[in-house]
Amino acid sequence: MNLYSTTTILQGMKSQKPTRSFLRDTYFPNGATFASESMIIDYEDEGSEKLAPGMKAGAMNVQRTGFASKELTAPMLAVKRTLTASQANRRVFNESLVSSKTPEQREAALLAKDLDELDKMITRREEWMCAQLFVNNTYTIDQYLNGYSSVKQPWSVNFYGEGNNSNQAVHTIGTKWDASGSDPITDISDMCEILTKRGLAATDVILGADATKAFLRNALVLDLLDNRRFIVANEMNPRELPNGATFIGRINANGHEVDIYSYTAQYMDDSTGTMTYYIPAEGCVVTAKNIGKTAHGAISQYEEGSTELTTYEGARVPHVTVNRQDSIKEIALQSRPLAYPGIINSWVYSQVTT
Repeated sequence: MNLYSTTTILQGMKSQKPTRSFLRDTYFPNGATFASESMIIDYEDEGSEKLAPGMKAGAMNVQRTGFASKELTAPMLAVKRTLTASQANRRVFNESLVSSKTPEQREAALLAKDLDELDKMITRREEWMCAQLFVNNTYTIDQYLNGYSSVKQPWSVNFYGEGNNSNQAVHTIGTKWDASGSDPITDISDMCEILTKRGLAATDVILGADATKAFLRNALVLDLLDNRRFIVANEMNPRELPNGATFIGRINANGHEVDIYSYTAQYMDDSTGTMTYYIPAEGCVVTAKNIGKTAHGAISQYEEGSTELTTYEGARVPHVTVNRQDSIKEIALQSRPLAYPGIINSWVYSQVTT
Protein backbone atom coordinates (compact mmCIF):
# COMPACT_ATOMS: atom_id res chain seq x y z
CA MET A 1 0.00 0.00 0.00
CA ASN A 2 1.27 3.46 -0.93
CA LEU A 3 1.11 5.51 2.25
CA TYR A 4 1.40 8.75 0.29
CA SER A 5 -1.33 8.21 -2.28
CA THR A 6 -4.21 10.66 -2.24
CA THR A 7 -6.80 8.03 -1.32
CA THR A 8 -4.68 6.67 1.56
CA ILE A 9 -4.08 10.15 3.00
CA LEU A 10 -7.78 10.98 2.65
CA GLN A 11 -8.68 7.87 4.66
CA GLY A 12 -6.21 8.88 7.34
CA MET A 13 -7.58 12.44 7.48
CA LYS A 14 -11.11 11.10 8.05
CA SER A 15 -9.95 9.47 11.28
CA GLN A 16 -8.46 12.72 12.59
CA LYS A 17 -10.40 15.16 14.73
CA PRO A 18 -11.37 18.04 12.40
CA THR A 19 -10.18 21.56 13.04
CA ARG A 20 -13.03 23.45 14.68
CA SER A 21 -14.03 27.07 14.16
CA PHE A 22 -16.82 29.07 15.78
CA LEU A 23 -18.50 30.92 12.92
CA ARG A 24 -18.25 28.20 10.30
CA ASP A 25 -19.27 25.30 12.55
CA THR A 26 -22.07 27.18 14.32
CA TYR A 27 -23.60 29.27 11.56
CA PHE A 28 -22.29 27.97 8.21
CA PRO A 29 -21.62 24.24 8.78
CA ASN A 30 -20.29 22.05 6.00
CA GLY A 31 -22.81 21.52 3.24
CA ALA A 32 -22.73 19.66 -0.05
CA THR A 33 -19.63 18.61 -1.93
CA PHE A 34 -19.79 18.79 -5.71
CA ALA A 35 -18.34 16.53 -8.39
CA SER A 36 -17.09 19.50 -10.45
CA GLU A 37 -15.23 22.72 -9.80
CA SER A 38 -18.41 24.75 -10.34
CA MET A 39 -21.39 24.46 -8.01
CA ILE A 40 -25.00 25.57 -8.08
CA ILE A 41 -26.24 27.02 -4.80
CA ASP A 42 -29.81 28.03 -3.94
CA TYR A 43 -30.84 30.61 -1.37
CA GLU A 44 -34.31 31.88 -0.51
CA ASP A 45 -35.62 35.42 -0.54
CA GLU A 46 -36.54 37.03 2.76
CA GLY A 47 -39.55 35.51 4.47
CA SER A 48 -42.79 37.21 5.41
CA GLU A 49 -45.29 36.87 8.23
CA LYS A 50 -48.54 37.12 6.24
CA LEU A 51 -51.78 35.80 7.73
CA ALA A 52 -54.13 33.44 5.94
CA PRO A 53 -57.20 35.40 4.71
CA GLY A 54 -60.75 34.58 5.70
CA MET A 55 -62.86 33.18 2.84
CA LYS A 56 -66.59 32.48 2.51
CA ALA A 57 -65.85 30.07 -0.31
CA GLY A 58 -62.89 28.94 -2.32
CA ALA A 59 -59.28 29.76 -1.47
CA MET A 60 -57.03 32.76 -2.03
CA ASN A 61 -54.05 32.12 -4.30
CA VAL A 62 -50.79 33.13 -2.58
CA GLN A 63 -47.29 33.27 -4.00
CA ARG A 64 -44.55 30.91 -2.99
CA THR A 65 -41.40 32.24 -1.40
CA GLY A 66 -38.96 32.94 -4.21
CA PHE A 67 -35.41 31.76 -4.39
CA ALA A 68 -32.30 32.54 -6.40
CA SER A 69 -29.62 30.27 -7.80
CA LYS A 70 -25.99 31.02 -8.54
CA GLU A 71 -23.52 28.90 -10.46
CA LEU A 72 -20.08 29.63 -9.11
CA THR A 73 -16.60 28.23 -9.36
CA ALA A 74 -15.25 28.64 -5.86
CA PRO A 75 -11.70 29.96 -5.50
CA MET A 76 -8.96 27.37 -5.09
CA LEU A 77 -7.20 27.38 -1.73
CA ALA A 78 -3.89 25.55 -1.99
CA VAL A 79 -0.98 25.42 0.45
CA LYS A 80 1.99 23.08 0.56
CA ARG A 81 5.05 22.02 2.56
CA THR A 82 8.37 20.67 1.32
CA LEU A 83 10.28 17.77 2.86
CA THR A 84 13.85 16.93 1.91
CA ALA A 85 15.76 13.75 2.59
CA SER A 86 18.18 15.66 4.82
CA GLN A 87 15.30 16.94 6.97
CA ALA A 88 14.04 13.39 7.51
CA ASN A 89 17.52 12.42 8.74
CA ARG A 90 17.66 15.17 11.38
CA ARG A 91 16.10 15.27 14.83
CA VAL A 92 12.72 17.01 14.83
CA PHE A 93 11.04 19.17 17.47
CA ASN A 94 10.67 17.45 20.87
CA GLU A 95 12.51 14.33 19.67
CA SER A 96 14.86 12.79 22.23
CA LEU A 97 18.58 13.32 21.74
CA VAL A 98 18.99 9.54 21.88
CA SER A 99 15.99 8.79 19.71
CA SER A 100 15.94 5.59 17.66
CA LYS A 101 13.50 6.99 15.10
CA THR A 102 14.23 6.14 11.51
CA PRO A 103 14.09 8.72 8.69
CA GLU A 104 10.95 6.96 7.44
CA GLN A 105 9.25 7.42 10.82
CA ARG A 106 10.22 11.09 10.94
CA GLU A 107 8.88 11.53 7.42
CA ALA A 108 5.48 10.08 8.43
CA ALA A 109 5.37 12.26 11.57
CA LEU A 110 6.26 15.40 9.64
CA LEU A 111 3.63 14.59 7.02
CA ALA A 112 0.91 14.29 9.69
CA LYS A 113 2.00 17.55 11.35
CA ASP A 114 2.14 19.37 8.01
CA LEU A 115 -1.33 18.19 7.00
CA ASP A 116 -2.74 19.36 10.33
CA GLU A 117 -1.17 22.82 9.99
CA LEU A 118 -2.20 23.18 6.33
CA ASP A 119 -5.76 22.19 7.25
CA LYS A 120 -5.82 24.87 9.95
CA MET A 121 -4.79 27.48 7.37
CA ILE A 122 -7.70 26.52 5.09
CA THR A 123 -10.08 26.46 8.05
CA ARG A 124 -9.03 29.99 8.99
CA ARG A 125 -9.85 31.13 5.44
CA GLU A 126 -13.29 29.48 5.69
CA GLU A 127 -13.83 31.21 9.04
CA TRP A 128 -12.82 34.50 7.42
CA MET A 129 -15.40 33.95 4.64
CA CYS A 130 -18.16 33.51 7.23
CA ALA A 131 -17.05 36.60 9.14
CA GLN A 132 -17.01 38.67 5.95
CA LEU A 133 -20.58 37.60 5.21
CA PHE A 134 -21.71 38.74 8.65
CA VAL A 135 -19.97 42.11 8.35
CA ASN A 136 -20.23 42.92 4.62
CA ASN A 137 -22.53 40.30 3.02
CA THR A 138 -19.75 39.75 0.50
CA TYR A 139 -16.14 38.60 0.34
CA THR A 140 -13.27 39.00 -2.09
CA ILE A 141 -10.28 36.67 -2.34
CA ASP A 142 -7.12 37.64 -4.19
CA GLN A 143 -5.93 34.62 -6.19
CA TYR A 144 -2.26 34.26 -7.12
CA LEU A 145 -1.77 33.15 -10.72
CA ASN A 146 0.55 30.38 -9.47
CA GLY A 147 2.87 29.51 -6.61
CA TYR A 148 5.72 31.52 -8.10
CA SER A 149 3.86 34.70 -9.06
CA SER A 150 3.14 37.90 -7.15
CA VAL A 151 0.36 38.79 -9.58
CA LYS A 152 -3.12 38.43 -8.08
CA GLN A 153 -6.62 38.41 -9.54
CA PRO A 154 -9.63 39.17 -7.30
CA TRP A 155 -12.56 36.75 -6.99
CA SER A 156 -15.70 38.11 -5.38
CA VAL A 157 -19.25 37.07 -4.47
CA ASN A 158 -22.08 38.90 -2.70
CA PHE A 159 -25.49 37.96 -1.35
CA TYR A 160 -27.19 41.36 -1.30
CA GLY A 161 -30.35 39.94 -2.84
CA GLU A 162 -32.09 40.55 -6.14
CA GLY A 163 -32.27 44.23 -7.09
CA ASN A 164 -29.85 45.38 -4.36
CA ASN A 165 -26.42 46.86 -5.04
CA SER A 166 -25.32 47.15 -1.43
CA ASN A 167 -25.48 45.36 1.89
CA GLN A 168 -28.96 45.51 3.41
CA ALA A 169 -28.14 43.46 6.54
CA VAL A 170 -26.87 46.43 8.55
CA HIS A 171 -28.31 48.59 11.31
CA THR A 172 -27.19 51.93 12.73
CA ILE A 173 -27.77 52.46 16.45
CA GLY A 174 -28.48 55.85 17.97
CA THR A 175 -25.85 55.99 20.73
CA LYS A 176 -22.63 53.98 20.77
CA TRP A 177 -22.30 51.65 23.73
CA ASP A 178 -19.13 53.31 25.03
CA ALA A 179 -20.94 56.66 25.28
CA SER A 180 -23.20 57.91 28.06
CA GLY A 181 -26.92 57.32 27.59
CA SER A 182 -26.49 54.15 25.53
CA ASP A 183 -28.92 51.24 25.79
CA PRO A 184 -27.44 47.96 24.47
CA ILE A 185 -30.50 45.93 25.49
CA THR A 186 -32.86 48.04 23.37
CA ASP A 187 -30.37 48.09 20.49
CA ILE A 188 -30.18 44.28 20.53
CA SER A 189 -33.96 44.10 20.75
CA ASP A 190 -34.30 46.41 17.73
CA MET A 191 -31.89 44.23 15.71
CA CYS A 192 -33.86 41.13 16.70
CA GLU A 193 -37.07 42.74 15.49
CA ILE A 194 -35.51 43.51 12.10
CA LEU A 195 -35.16 39.75 11.66
CA THR A 196 -38.37 38.55 13.30
CA LYS A 197 -40.49 40.99 11.26
CA ARG A 198 -39.23 39.13 8.18
CA GLY A 199 -40.02 35.72 9.67
CA LEU A 200 -36.38 34.98 10.56
CA ALA A 201 -34.99 33.67 13.84
CA ALA A 202 -32.93 35.86 16.17
CA THR A 203 -31.34 33.77 18.91
CA ASP A 204 -27.63 34.66 19.01
CA VAL A 205 -25.67 37.87 19.58
CA ILE A 206 -21.97 37.88 18.62
CA LEU A 207 -19.88 40.71 20.07
CA GLY A 208 -16.42 41.90 19.09
CA ALA A 209 -13.72 42.65 21.66
CA ASP A 210 -14.58 46.31 22.34
CA ALA A 211 -18.31 45.67 22.02
CA THR A 212 -18.03 42.99 24.72
CA LYS A 213 -16.25 45.36 27.12
CA ALA A 214 -18.77 48.14 26.53
CA PHE A 215 -21.71 45.74 26.94
CA LEU A 216 -20.47 44.33 30.25
CA ARG A 217 -19.63 47.80 31.61
CA ASN A 218 -22.89 49.43 30.60
CA ALA A 219 -24.98 50.62 33.56
CA LEU A 220 -28.26 49.30 32.14
CA VAL A 221 -26.71 45.89 31.48
CA LEU A 222 -25.21 45.75 34.97
CA ASP A 223 -28.60 46.62 36.43
CA LEU A 224 -30.19 43.87 34.32
CA LEU A 225 -27.65 41.35 35.58
CA ASP A 226 -28.65 42.21 39.13
CA ASN A 227 -32.35 41.78 38.31
CA ARG A 228 -32.93 38.06 37.97
CA ARG A 229 -36.34 38.57 36.38
CA PHE A 230 -34.56 39.50 33.15
CA ILE A 231 -32.06 36.63 33.16
CA VAL A 232 -33.15 33.43 31.46
CA ALA A 233 -32.49 30.30 33.52
CA ASN A 234 -29.71 31.98 35.51
CA GLU A 235 -27.48 31.81 32.44
CA MET A 236 -25.03 34.65 33.14
CA ASN A 237 -21.93 32.57 33.79
CA PRO A 238 -19.20 33.24 31.21
CA ARG A 239 -17.56 30.07 29.93
CA GLU A 240 -14.96 29.44 27.27
CA LEU A 241 -16.05 27.45 24.26
CA PRO A 242 -13.60 25.00 22.69
CA ASN A 243 -13.72 26.72 19.30
CA GLY A 244 -12.62 30.26 19.99
CA ALA A 245 -15.64 32.05 21.48
CA THR A 246 -16.81 32.83 25.01
CA PHE A 247 -20.43 32.37 26.04
CA ILE A 248 -21.37 35.37 28.15
CA GLY A 249 -24.91 34.35 28.98
CA ARG A 250 -28.55 34.28 27.95
CA ILE A 251 -30.70 37.34 28.48
CA ASN A 252 -34.20 38.56 27.77
CA ALA A 253 -33.83 41.65 25.57
CA ASN A 254 -37.27 43.24 25.74
CA GLY A 255 -38.96 39.93 25.02
CA HIS A 256 -36.27 38.37 22.82
CA GLU A 257 -34.34 35.53 24.47
CA VAL A 258 -30.81 35.64 23.05
CA ASP A 259 -27.48 33.99 23.79
CA ILE A 260 -24.62 36.48 24.08
CA TYR A 261 -21.22 35.43 22.72
CA SER A 262 -17.91 37.25 22.70
CA TYR A 263 -15.72 36.36 19.72
CA THR A 264 -12.21 37.76 19.79
CA ALA A 265 -10.29 35.26 17.63
CA GLN A 266 -7.81 36.78 15.20
CA TYR A 267 -6.01 35.86 11.99
CA MET A 268 -2.93 37.16 10.20
CA ASP A 269 -4.12 39.50 7.43
CA ASP A 270 -1.95 38.60 4.44
CA SER A 271 -2.44 42.05 2.87
CA THR A 272 -1.24 44.03 5.89
CA GLY A 273 0.80 41.49 7.85
CA THR A 274 -1.09 42.36 11.05
CA MET A 275 -3.30 40.35 13.38
CA THR A 276 -6.96 41.16 12.67
CA TYR A 277 -10.21 40.25 14.42
CA TYR A 278 -12.61 38.07 12.44
CA ILE A 279 -15.49 40.09 13.91
CA PRO A 280 -14.39 43.75 14.18
CA ALA A 281 -13.75 44.87 17.74
CA GLU A 282 -16.60 47.38 17.51
CA GLY A 283 -19.02 44.93 15.86
CA CYS A 284 -22.26 43.24 16.93
CA VAL A 285 -24.06 40.53 14.94
CA VAL A 286 -27.58 39.28 15.65
CA THR A 287 -28.47 36.01 13.91
CA ALA A 288 -29.39 32.36 14.53
CA LYS A 289 -27.54 29.08 14.28
CA ASN A 290 -27.30 27.16 10.98
CA ILE A 291 -28.34 30.06 8.78
CA GLY A 292 -26.04 29.01 5.95
CA LYS A 293 -23.68 26.37 4.59
CA THR A 294 -20.09 25.94 3.47
CA ALA A 295 -20.06 23.93 0.25
CA HIS A 296 -16.99 22.57 -1.54
CA GLY A 297 -16.21 22.14 -5.21
CA ALA A 298 -14.19 19.26 -6.63
CA ILE A 299 -10.41 19.18 -7.08
CA SER A 300 -8.80 17.73 -10.23
CA GLN A 301 -5.13 16.75 -10.28
CA TYR A 302 -2.58 14.47 -11.91
CA GLU A 303 -1.46 11.77 -9.50
CA GLU A 304 2.19 10.83 -9.12
CA GLY A 305 3.17 8.47 -11.92
CA SER A 306 -0.11 8.85 -13.82
CA THR A 307 -0.92 10.67 -17.05
CA GLU A 308 -4.67 10.59 -16.33
CA LEU A 309 -6.49 13.41 -14.59
CA THR A 310 -8.26 12.37 -11.36
CA THR A 311 -11.09 14.38 -9.77
CA TYR A 312 -11.86 14.22 -6.04
CA GLU A 313 -15.05 15.36 -4.34
CA GLY A 314 -14.48 16.59 -0.79
CA ALA A 315 -13.68 19.44 1.58
CA ARG A 316 -9.92 18.74 1.56
CA VAL A 317 -7.80 17.02 -1.10
CA PRO A 318 -4.10 16.24 -0.52
CA HIS A 319 -1.53 15.89 -3.27
CA VAL A 320 1.96 14.44 -2.88
CA THR A 321 4.63 14.91 -5.53
CA VAL A 322 8.26 13.76 -5.54
CA ASN A 323 11.33 15.28 -7.16
CA ARG A 324 13.53 12.20 -7.16
CA GLN A 325 16.52 13.92 -8.68
CA ASP A 326 16.78 16.36 -5.76
CA SER A 327 15.24 14.04 -3.12
CA ILE A 328 12.40 16.47 -2.38
CA LYS A 329 8.83 15.57 -1.50
CA GLU A 330 5.98 18.10 -1.49
CA ILE A 331 2.65 17.68 0.28
CA ALA A 332 -0.11 20.06 -0.78
CA LEU A 333 -3.61 20.46 0.61
CA GLN A 334 -6.32 21.96 -1.59
CA SER A 335 -9.93 23.05 -1.16
CA ARG A 336 -12.66 24.96 -3.02
CA PRO A 337 -14.93 26.28 -0.23
CA LEU A 338 -17.91 28.59 -0.62
CA ALA A 339 -19.77 29.97 2.40
CA TYR A 340 -23.30 31.20 1.64
CA PRO A 341 -26.62 31.95 3.41
CA GLY A 342 -29.70 29.76 3.21
CA ILE A 343 -31.90 32.88 3.29
CA ILE A 344 -30.54 36.26 2.30
CA ASN A 345 -30.08 38.86 5.02
CA SER A 346 -30.61 36.36 7.83
CA TRP A 347 -28.42 38.40 10.17
CA VAL A 348 -27.99 42.04 11.15
CA TYR A 349 -24.63 43.72 11.73
CA SER A 350 -24.03 46.97 13.59
CA GLN A 351 -21.02 49.01 14.71
CA VAL A 352 -21.85 49.55 18.37
CA THR A 353 -18.69 51.23 19.72
CA THR A 354 -16.49 54.03 18.44
